[in-house]
Amino acid sequence: MRKLLLSWKDIHKFYTNSFVEKSTIILIVIPILEKLFSKLNPDLELLIFDTTINLVFELPFNLKVLYCLAALLAVTRWIYLWRCPPMIKEYDTYEEWTKDGKIQKHLDKCSQKYNLKLVTNLNLQEYFWEVYEKLDVHNMILRIIISILFYTSILLFLYLFFEQTKAVLNLF
Repeated sequence: MRKLLLSWKDIHKFYTNSFVEKSTIILIVIPILEKLFSKLNPDLELLIFDTTINLVFELPFNLKVLYCLAALLAVTRWIYLWRCPPMIKEYDTYEEWTKDGKIQKHLDKCSQKYNLKLVTNLNLQEYFWEVYEKLDVHNMILRIIISILFYTSILLFLYLFFEQTKAVLNLF
């Protein structure tokens, strides 16, 4: 179970991906398409060379699934932006942290803010990693929620991928 629970660092890597960052555009585009389709006549028939073709103007199920996928990503991204410890969002390494001019008092304030139980008598770099690792697994309930929503979004993506692959293969 612990292996499936995402750490804040795992979540950070996923939600800083440009595709995921832009997925919220889908939340705007799909409702607009739905509105446009709802204005069209749903029972349109075309007669081409003595063949009647029925045109259906409604949003395909796959686009509705895509919308749900984008909504899940947006909710989990919002939780990440709202609750991920700033140290995890802003720094990947001790070197990045020190280049930004951070010193021990920043670690002290951070460990107090999150009530971290730390090992004593550490040099600054060890202290940094101790705080960083504790923050990475901080707030388990939110990480469980994000993990569930994340894995649900992966299942929706796989569903869409296999449905589209099946549709393409059926063309041959």
